[in-house]
Amino acid sequence: MAGQGSGETAGGAPATAKGEDPTAEQSAIDAATAFDPAIFDGGGSLSNTPPPKTTLGGEDYLTVNFYLEYESFTVIRNQLFEAREAAIRGSEANVIQLGEITGLVAPGGARVGSGDKAFYVPFRVATDHGITLLIADRAVPHRTHPSVQISAPSAPLMRLGFAGVWGLFQYLIEQLGATIVSNKLSRVDPCLDLPGTSVAVFTEPFDRGWVITRARKRRRHEDGLSAGRHFDGHKDTGFSVGKSPLGLRVYDKLHESRKRPLKLELLATARWAGLPDLATRIEFQLGRGRLKKLGVDTVEDWIAKRSDVVNYLMTSWFRLTSGPVDRKHADRTPTHPAWEAARVLFEECYGQPLGADMTPLPSLAIDPQQRLAVAVGVLKTAIVEMGYPIETNHDFLAVTMDLIAAFIIDRNMADEITRRIIEKGLGGLGL
Repeated sequence: MAGQGSGETAGGAPATAKGEDPTAEQSAIDAATAFDPAIFDGGGSLSNTPPPKTTLGGEDYLTVNFYLEYESFTVIRNQLFEAREAAIRGSEANVIQLGEITGLVAPGGARVGSGDKAFYVPFRVATDHGITLLIADRAVPHRTHPSVQISAPSAPLMRLGFAGVWGLFQYLIEQLGATIVSNKLSRVDPCLDLPGTSVAVFTEPFDRGWVITRARKRRRHEDGLSAGRHFDGHKDTGFSVGKSPLGLRVYDKLHESRKRPLKLELLATARWAGLPDLATRIEFQLGRGRLKKLGVDTVEDWIAKRSDVVNYLMTSWFRLTSGPVDRKHADRTPTHPAWEAARVLFEECYGQPLGADMTPLPSLAIDPQQRLAVAVGVLKTAIVEMGYPIETNHDFLAVTMDLIAAFIIDRNMADEITRRIIEKGLGGLGL
């Protein structure tokens, strides 16, 4: 059976049956693992039995931002507040029921996003099968802040499949009493397991510098899986390149999983068709910043373009070569057979590249009204900190005009506006 990770995996590409359509196969697998709430009662057709075709690859992590409209936000909001208060008291009444799914509400919220775009949400819900919901205290969708962020780690993705987890996400939103206005893919980690393959097959060419990559970071340390070249004592465990929002890890998955027996059992059942002597994983982590540059906005975009995205990652963004790289003609250096074999296995999982449009998404334009709102907020803070008394809007305008006039007294704002028009490329637009 192709893709079951015999020792042949590292030596060359597995044969694909003539006329076989990998995309159709993946569709069949996804259909077979579509979400069915009956599974939580022990019913339904889902089990841990691996699908009949390649199960070595798939998504290892998934985070989606949802922008919602609620039928009655007050109802779910009250339930969340009551459960959170129970959690703060240490009570076991911090339970919320979402249809067939039970969730536990944490005593504290969580931060969503990073950097200047990060914001706090008050509700964090963990379901009984490993999925986490971060819920904002907002009845209507915000332009840039999601109403709900839902994340799934590897366990539910292996148990249910990608399509099953995506269906589960939508089911949870429905149980919140909301309608999805839009979704934004925040993070996805496509991966490939190679049971029967030693990580040394990949670390040896990496050590020799037989690497072509667009990534700048190739770290080498002697401890921790976050290092560029992994070691656990004297055991070679892999390497990683890149950094957020795009990174690659190639590592000894069997060695890592031995520390987590339940995870190891799930891998053996759902991915490896048994417990091998060796198992290597190739895993990419794609954050939203990189997804947008690859033309992926929504979950639907990912489903349509993932075969092309993964092919790009395995051929153009990073590849191991079969010998020293001619830096003047890097594209002429043949790919290492083990890396090419892995690319073909990825193709069996996701289908052949379709030539999808991977044009970067346009940057989100900021509404001028939003800029004005920010400016007013900054001015309010400045006036308060300077101690000016304000009783009417006229007072606010008068103080604001005086402050701005004093601030720009030595500047030529007409010239600065003209320069900004040029910088923004807005000349000739009547601005």
